[in-house]
Amino acid sequence: MISIFFNTRKRDQDYIDHIKKCSNYENEIECFENDGSTSLAESYNNFLFKAKHEIVIFIHDDLILSDGFDKKILNAFEESDYGILGLAGTTFLDKNGIWWQHRSHCCGKVSHLHDGKVNHTKYAPEKKIIQQVCCIDGLFIAVHKERIEMGFDERFEGFHFYDIPFCVLNALKGIKIGVVSGLNITHKSIGEVNDSWHENRAFFEQTFKEHLPIQVNPNIEVPELKIPKKNKNGVSIIIPTLEHYEMLEKCVNSIVQNTKQINYEILIADTGSDKSTIDKIKNNLCNDNIILHEFNYYHFGKINNEMVKQCQYPYVLFSNNDIELLNDGISKMAEVLSSNKDCGTIGARLHYPNKTIQHGGIALLAKGSQLHLSHVGLKTFYQASFKKEKNVFGNTAAFLMIKKSLFNKIGGFIENNISAFEDVILNIETIKLGKKNIYCGDVVCIHHESITRGNLKGMLEAKDMKNILQPYLRKNIRYLKPYINKHLM
Repeated sequence: MISIFFNTRKRDQDYIDHIKKCSNYENEIECFENDGSTSLAESYNNFLFKAKHEIVIFIHDDLILSDGFDKKILNAFEESDYGILGLAGTTFLDKNGIWWQHRSHCCGKVSHLHDGKVNHTKYAPEKKIIQQVCCIDGLFIAVHKERIEMGFDERFEGFHFYDIPFCVLNALKGIKIGVVSGLNITHKSIGEVNDSWHENRAFFEQTFKEHLPIQVNPNIEVPELKIPKKNKNGVSIIIPTLEHYEMLEKCVNSIVQNTKQINYEILIADTGSDKSTIDKIKNNLCNDNIILHEFNYYHFGKINNEMVKQCQYPYVLFSNNDIELLNDGISKMAEVLSSNKDCGTIGARLHYPNKTIQHGGIALLAKGSQLHLSHVGLKTFYQASFKKEKNVFGNTAAFLMIKKSLFNKIGGFIENNISAFEDVILNIETIKLGKKNIYCGDVVCIHHESITRGNLKGMLEAKDMKNILQPYLRKNIRYLKPYINKHLM
């Protein structure tokens, strides 16, 4: 059972009946007829401390609730250790207290009814998981009484900024705050700010300035992949490397430990490491399925093209040496590849070591007359999809699978560049052949070194952008139009 509370100017039995109709349980429902003389913080505290049940939901008096909202909230608390749950929130709260200001840090969904139309604000792709944040919007606040440390801050008068201080006070005590999906709740107003809101916001900024900004870094969501049967095809995994033996070892071990449902070989392409590193690779990593090939130069396209000629299996996976696989993603990618005859490239969700997303599919953006590249979800926690998405623009070759026959039909990676964009052009070539590039959000890796780029690499990429990629994009614009500014939202 749940206790539900709201403030209202005049008791409306129809609204109470609506709450009951949308509930699965015989909940405690109480409203407080507030003439404006009592702050929301005070009235919420009064109910919080006397509520009959340990789960308490505070709502506005103008919500259209979804069926079974109470059951979803109860289940969310029972299956987690969260203390506070809401509909939308942010992982980063700036010192000004405006939770929605940094859109890339936000998640959840809020719907508003205005002029007879429902407008949906979707801050990130919806997730089945609870998305951890540092604060939530006060439209709908669910609280587990036994898990929170602080009540609402009664220093804030009126009807504004009762939610943010409550979240911050509990977040500072280590209480987990989250956003739940699947609650299709609509607010019968657009939530405009007024003078009172601005006054309380300024008071919040002054009161909490020593604690702000505040941020949480949610754990990486790694699903357990259930592959129904072992794939009859095999995959050849190509890993170019140079020095950094420990990183290569972590990469190889993560593949060996996680890959269960497909046969594979690992082809290590060393591009000039010293003898001690070569000896470590030979003595510690190599066996019948892990083979070392030595080169005295490095060029991404040329090296990988040469290595594909050595591959014994029909599927090829290109992997950086700084990748750490977190689940049986290789088997999953092979399963997707084998079940989609029109598949081009297959990619994965890559995270930086600080847990933010590095890659959720390549994004193609138009800025003026120029086309630019980015990664969906870049440096955010929730902006990329955590499930399979078909027909994305492309995938990064940091961890990319493709059929060897298709790769050879395209002619492999380009070799006339200096440093970059071989993978972008490969993805476009698959599109030109009528193929679909697929991003698998449930395949998860950490990409260890690419959080920063050196100045030299940046300059070389700029030359390739000007001399190779931009002319290629202009030449093939008719194939690109369906993908421009299309994200995985």
